[in-house]
Amino acid sequence: MNKTLLFLSLILMIKISHTQKITINGNKFQVNGQELFLNGINSPWQNDPYFRIDFIDTDYFELKFWKDEFKKMKQNKVNTARIWIHSIGNHSPLYDSNGFVLSPSTRFYQHLDAVINEAVQQEIYVLPTLWSFDMVIRTGSGHVGSDQFQQHRNVLRDTNKLTSYVDNFLGPIVERYKNNPYVFAFDIINEPEHMWENANNWVDGQITRNHVVRFIARCAAKIHDISSSTLVTVGSKWNIYNSSRYNGWSGIAHTGDNLTDAILQAQFKDSKAYLDFYSMHWYQWQSTGAPFDEKVSDLYPGVTKPVIISEYPGQDLPNNECNCTCTNCDFDISLANAYEAVYLNGFAGMLPWRNGLENDKFGKSAKIYEATNSFASKYPDLVFPRNTLSTSDNELTKSYESQFKLYPNPTTDNNITLEITLQKQQDIKIEIFNVIGQSFFSYTTTTQDGKNTIPLDLSNFNSTEGIIFVKISSNNFSKVFKVFN
Repeated sequence: MNKTLLFLSLILMIKISHTQKITINGNKFQVNGQELFLNGINSPWQNDPYFRIDFIDTDYFELKFWKDEFKKMKQNKVNTARIWIHSIGNHSPLYDSNGFVLSPSTRFYQHLDAVINEAVQQEIYVLPTLWSFDMVIRTGSGHVGSDQFQQHRNVLRDTNKLTSYVDNFLGPIVERYKNNPYVFAFDIINEPEHMWENANNWVDGQITRNHVVRFIARCAAKIHDISSSTLVTVGSKWNIYNSSRYNGWSGIAHTGDNLTDAILQAQFKDSKAYLDFYSMHWYQWQSTGAPFDEKVSDLYPGVTKPVIISEYPGQDLPNNECNCTCTNCDFDISLANAYEAVYLNGFAGMLPWRNGLENDKFGKSAKIYEATNSFASKYPDLVFPRNTLSTSDNELTKSYESQFKLYPNPTTDNNITLEITLQKQQDIKIEIFNVIGQSFFSYTTTTQDGKNTIPLDLSNFNSTEGIIFVKISSNNFSKVFKVFN
């Protein structure tokens, strides 16, 4: 056992923090039954040029960058970060000689574990984005593209190769992190609409809208099949593609909501093929639906799920440094005011854009942090909900002082005791797992009304992260708490 795991004390109190997984209530996110607004930021890749946006499983992975990133987020009241996994797909996923997807490498896991661990240390929720449209763009097309664009295209077009990705790569990733409350959701594809559009012959007409929708459906079903508590979304490049308000808009093909449960399940007949929440990207070049100007119910009529802005210019407007082609770029709103307006219009989160080098003229960290601090100062309980629990008969008791105790000294004894006070007899399950969600203790028992003592065996815990999670669940509740040094 890692002897530096917990505080040196005879009786140890578990520190309660906002580690319960994010859940959904109507069109809002919640933590421990209280509303949570994603006061977020995009941190898609490291401080590297665009052609090196793949960072996982590469020689230039830099842990120091991520340590610094998450510390800055915490200091500036950010509670959620959107991070890209495959990016342009030069290093993951990888394929065998027949074009079937291989399992993640040991180094891939080491790098992703390290990133997730830094997020957990700073209590930042992570929204991993798996694919990006960049992966299927051919090299030499005028866009960076991917060295493996043809293999990636084949995954979308060939159901057998798609199955190999879902089973060999995606499934193990979800399984690995399903118990980690900070990995709360997966964004399946960044701006998938580019994949079926063929401007500048980026995709050469090889990928259809149905190929992309089927891929999303298969991934969503797999994630939900493995973890009922892990959420799923897709970051649409423009809300004309994921809102019924824009059906047949402006003569563009496939406008309207392409991501309804019915549409996804038409491409893959599985009741688990659905999105838990919607994500829209909005930039000043768009001529529709500025989220700071319109209510979510108007932009997404009939949608009862949460909707977030998962990309937005990380700057005050007006600002057209990007030289965007648009009919109206003279919006007049600060980024700080946009955060608040988005919340007041009923959206569930805001994650402005800035890339690693902050050199694409779409966003800067300093301006985003100014806005996240401003929002947190006005709505602190929405950013970091207070840690209160229901006192109903089916919940844990409210008093933390008597709720949990570990003794004797867990830094010197592997066989310790959990003391838990419940309000009635019930069957409960105790699980303990490390930062990447690997369980090393599971125990089921029937508790009595009042104080219960439960022996815990930590002898199999050999991690050095300095963090463990304790999950206590029954038919009536499920709570996850963090223990750390």
